[in-house]
Amino acid sequence: MVNDNFGISASYSSNTIVSENNISDNYNYGILLSISYNNSIYHNRFVDNGEQSFSWNSQNFWDNGTKGNYWSDYRNKYPKATEIDGTGIRGTSYDVDKINQDNYPMVPEFSQVLILTLFMKRQCP
Repeated sequence: MVNDNFGISASYSSNTIVSENNISDNYNYGILLSISYNNSIYHNRFVDNGEQSFSWNSQNFWDNGTKGNYWSDYRNKYPKATEIDGTGIRGTSYDVDKINQDNYPMVPEFSQVLILTLFMKRQCP
């Protein structure tokens, strides 16, 4: 789901689960939903799409009650939001639109750069 006009587009959809996807670098929208209800969209990575999502005449669930999605534009929209006690969940909901929100937006999987140096000891006979 990379480098297209839409990562996912659904119309007249209901009771569908969209999970574990990397939705990135789409020109228009990462996900476009129209006249779609009661779909569950969680554990996805929305990265650098023209707009991360667009929902028209639709109401859906953007988390599973404990975890939502990763949104690459989160820090720009909510610069003062912080992670909740090392849980991997942000403290401020992500507004998808006026009636849809991700209540448990996730922090990046690798929020810090970790460099490990491995040393191997050469054993002589």
